[in-house]
Amino acid sequence: MFLFFIAIVAFALCWTSFLGATAYRVLHKKFVFAPRSMCPGCGNKIAWYDLFPVISWFILKGKCRACKGLISWLYPATELVGAVALSVIAIQHVQLHGLTLLSGVIGKLLFVSALIIVTRTDLEAMIIPRQFSLFLVPLWLLFSPTTVTPYGLVESGIGAFVGYAVPWLFAVCFKLIRKKQGLGEGDSELLCMVGAFLGPVGVMRTLFIGAISGLVAGVTYLGATGKSRSTYIPFAPFLALGALITLFFGLY
Repeated sequence: MFLFFIAIVAFALCWTSFLGATAYRVLHKKFVFAPRSMCPGCGNKIAWYDLFPVISWFILKGKCRACKGLISWLYPATELVGAVALSVIAIQHVQLHGLTLLSGVIGKLLFVSALIIVTRTDLEAMIIPRQFSLFLVPLWLLFSPTTVTPYGLVESGIGAFVGYAVPWLFAVCFKLIRKKQGLGEGDSELLCMVGAFLGPVGVMRTLFIGAISGLVAGVTYLGATGKSRSTYIPFAPFLALGALITLFFGLY
């Protein structure tokens, strides 16, 4: 069991390292699988021994070996958080079901991977790529009759509708009252994807947890920095947190 745990953690770290690189390349409109990773500052290719997830970043003190330019803290943060999430999924699944529901593991892996990518892109550029939100809705609906998703076709369809409609309605009302943008369209599309996977109850709990955690974090951040209330705070990380809590603790 110990060796299995080590193997799972190692795979999770490597996979989330790939997800972090994918998020960066999607933002900068680069091909995901090539060329090799390079420093965003000087453009030098990163040697294989500097690509170990988390460890390399700390050894190099968050800097490029060649130009000493800073490498974003989002890389190790993405790798650590993602590795924990994916490891929990794998361990829980094996303990509860053995290997009889492998498709369920794959579905959860893809779902969590999408959450990791949109969290990374929203934190860096306040962008939620549709490839990892709205475009995944048909995939969840297609596989909903199987064990890939927790719910069947009807619940997934309702969840997708509720996930998009509720925040969209809130954004419209907010704009009419406050005369400015509230939730972005990307947040509605992300919740649409979450709803297609977690169903109507799951997406509402995701939104509730995301709103509460986002409010607390936002008030704390604005109070600590002295910035105005009009400062935009990325919401995708809090929605991802809500979705993960819902997924892990069986609230869907």
